Amino acid sequence: MSDEIILDAHPLPTPLSIAPQQLCLGEQIEIFCDNSVDLVSWQFSNGISANGCQVSFPSTSVGCINASITLTSQFGCVTTQTLNNIVCVDPLPYAAFNYSPNTNISFISANLYFMNQSENAESYFWIFGDGSGGSDHINPQHTFPDSGPAQYLVTLYAYSEFGCLDTATQTVFVEDELIFYVPNAFTPDGDDYNNVFSPVFTSGYDPYNYTLYIFNRWGEVLFESHDTNVGWNGTYGGNIMQDGVYIWKIEIKDSDKGRTTMHQGTVTLLR
Repeated sequence: MSDEIILDAHPLPTPLSIAPQQLCLGEQIEIFCDNSVDLVSWQFSNGISANGCQVSFPSTSVGCINASITLTSQFGCVTTQTLNNIVCVDPLPYAAFNYSPNTNISFISANLYFMNQSENAESYFWIFGDGSGGSDHINPQHTFPDSGPAQYLVTLYAYSEFGCLDTATQTVFVEDELIFYVPNAFTPDGDDYNNVFSPVFTSGYDPYNYTLYIFNRWGEVLFESHDTNVGWNGTYGGNIMQDGVYIWKIEIKDSDKGRTTMHQGTVTLLR
């Protein structure tokens, strides 16, 4: 007498084929596998475990990670495999810089030298925030526009040998500059030209903190104005002054720093 037993032999799950990854510290590790039949369990060498064919977790340390994978089929058949160096995390560079001069930068001559203080980087790119084309020099020199006071956000991009990126930013403050012109002579003779002695201010001044004095040779005040648009017409007490040299003195507050400065000179009255 004999018995016949029929056995169903189920295949083991097919091991996964996953390409290794290389990324930068801080980037998200994303692993996808093409397996919708088997139960997939992961155990990574950094202590993280996960299930399924879509695994995601942040990279928090530099180095390579191994993975132990367990695949269980719908019939309970089990396959295990190990993938060494499935993910390798590269270190970030450190971006840093300084610049000189770093105070009292006038828009008239805003020429700065940038000192690269980055670490673990091999290539760089600078954006100066003024619409220029940038620079790939390690320690560039840059002149900002002379169009007036402004703030420019300077950004340094530092790239490591692995292509990892770090950035550093600083704001460069370009200040206003007190600029004015004082004529050395005027001719109050009643024609259409040069009848009034009046300094010409173009930038960097506070119009509400201004005084112009005119003195004769004995130090007597002949004229006083607190308006940059009002100058001396060559008279005193309604009388026309004689030809000669007169002393002017200007007190003016600059618009950026709020400091008051004194300026003095002479002007020649001619008829």
